Amino acid sequence: MTSIFAALQTLSFVVSDRLAAVKENEKGATMVEYALLVAAIAAVVATAVAAFTDDLTGLFERIIP
Repeated sequence: MTSIFAALQTLSFVVSDRLAAVKENEKGATMVEYALLVAAIAAVVATAVAAFTDDLTGLFERIIP
């Protein structure tokens, strides 16, 4: 559980650094940077879903019997 929060915190630092860099230098390949950010966010979400699979299954089984 702690590693997920650490990953999210690291991701937030990376995003803030990238956004600051984009503001300073708009000549960079911003589309590539945004694609990398989306990939990193997707990896974090996939990790979270994998970590909480049992909890999510129980939640959905209670909602949809």
